[in-house]
Amino acid sequence: MSTRANASVLLSLAAPSTCFSQLVAMDLSTLLNSSGTTQQLLPGLLVFKTDVEVMLREYLNEDTANVTVPDFCAGNRTQAAFYGGPALMLFNQTWPTVQVQVDLDANPAWLATLTALGDRLGALSNLQHNW
Repeated sequence: MSTRANASVLLSLAAPSTCFSQLVAMDLSTLLNSSGTTQQLLPGLLVFKTDVEVMLREYLNEDTANVTVPDFCAGNRTQAAFYGGPALMLFNQTWPTVQVQVDLDANPAWLATLTALGDRLGALSNLQHNW
């Protein structure tokens, strides 16, 4: 594969709907002419997955909850504004998004309470009930 073709494939890796599971399944070592595995070449993927699991576990603050992130995908860019930086500058532009699949295994009564509370607050609008 030519260098130009390699660059084209690499650019598409961040395109909307590209998922962690797809990247892990790809033979990036051949694409990049390297002997490393995909996980060695893109260590940030596993770090991000682990960070999301830890953050959600801590946020939920429920000992019975087992949180896993089996997959995540690049989402569409979305318009957003926020203040940041030491001078509190306004950043108003399009930002990349990430869609994360989360598996939450916990006490059914606790999950029902979480779902009811989230529905009232509008916080869990995309929650899929699989119990």
